[in-house]
Amino acid sequence: MDIGCLVPFGDTHDLASFVPRVATGIEARGFGSLWLGEHTHLPVDTDYPSDADKKLPERYRRFPDPWAILAASATITRRVRLGTLVALVAEHQPLGLAKTIATVDQLSRGRVEVGVGYGWNKLEMVNNGIDPRRRRTHLRENVMAMRALWSGEPTAFDGDVVRFTSSWSLPAPVQRPGPKIHLGCSLSERNIADVLSIADGFFPHRGLLSDDPRVDIARLRTEAEAAGRDPASIEIGIVYSGTSWGRPDLERFTRRLPSVRELQLLEEFGVGRVVCSIPAGPGDLFERSLDAWSERAEAAGFVLATHTVQTDEERESADIREIRQALYRAVRAASSTDEVEMISNSEVEITGDTARVTSVRLLLGGDTRAPRILAQGRVRDEFVRAADGRWAFRRRAVADDDPAAAR
Repeated sequence: MDIGCLVPFGDTHDLASFVPRVATGIEARGFGSLWLGEHTHLPVDTDYPSDADKKLPERYRRFPDPWAILAASATITRRVRLGTLVALVAEHQPLGLAKTIATVDQLSRGRVEVGVGYGWNKLEMVNNGIDPRRRRTHLRENVMAMRALWSGEPTAFDGDVVRFTSSWSLPAPVQRPGPKIHLGCSLSERNIADVLSIADGFFPHRGLLSDDPRVDIARLRTEAEAAGRDPASIEIGIVYSGTSWGRPDLERFTRRLPSVRELQLLEEFGVGRVVCSIPAGPGDLFERSLDAWSERAEAAGFVLATHTVQTDEERESADIREIRQALYRAVRAASSTDEVEMISNSEVEITGDTARVTSVRLLLGGDTRAPRILAQGRVRDEFVRAADGRWAFRRRAVADDDPAAAR
């Protein structure tokens, strides 16, 4: 069973630094998938149906574009699946959305999954030119049109709300015949019909299911058999979107995680993926919450894929980048208001868990507007690989022609 993470990016004000933290943090801990939701905008007059006072959580004002976030994440990860929970495809024009999704699938080398939903914000639909009463038709036809466009061949579509002449839409996705599409919804009669006809999977949030979700899964499988679809062809996932709700707190987050026994029962009943929403902050709460979710999954018997397969060349290149970064950090830490060290032309030699870096060194002092050279020459610094796999500065081993470097 895949263990994944839904991240409320609307809770951060600094996407440039948070996106790399999220993508690399999730992959490094061995989680199988990264997900985020979508709202194209937030109408000021929105009524929020899930709160008695209709007060909308602050995060809804700042939902970033999910495909931009997933594209950025694709370039700094190698293994983790990248998806939406959920994308509001009814509010988009399928020609543009199909190309966007295919492009991200290319960037990720075939790791995209598309969770879709009908949406709840009627005013958001109206502002996007959609009659809320026809959102189901828009969703169905947009999904069918995108699947056709992903074929890589000229495609035309003539539906009730989606129409376009025969057109090319390239690049085609890496995944053939296209990324999987999962419908997140309750199990009404009409929703079940949509799952069976247009979706690869059923991916509701936990609040849409019965107290015992196995009852809902059994019902869906029975309906699939009756409709002539193989129940095994329907992938089933469950997202616990409420785990990051409200004031961020590690104790509250951990308490809301599915129990060890619930995770085990879900796997026994054929659920293929469980996703929990991870609070974005403050501070290092995101990382600590990832660790708590990882520990819960491992306690239930799930082994996370903690190692990404790399070639020897890729591994050495990553080590060299990290060693140089560690050297620059050590240099900055050693500098003072009176003396500033500068290094260049660093050559890295790695032997097992030890690395030696030979650099050209310049030590400057005096007035910053007209600094004077206090010392110069070539130095060798030594690094060791710590138990967590990271490189750490050990010592300045030798200063060949720079007596001041020994300091």
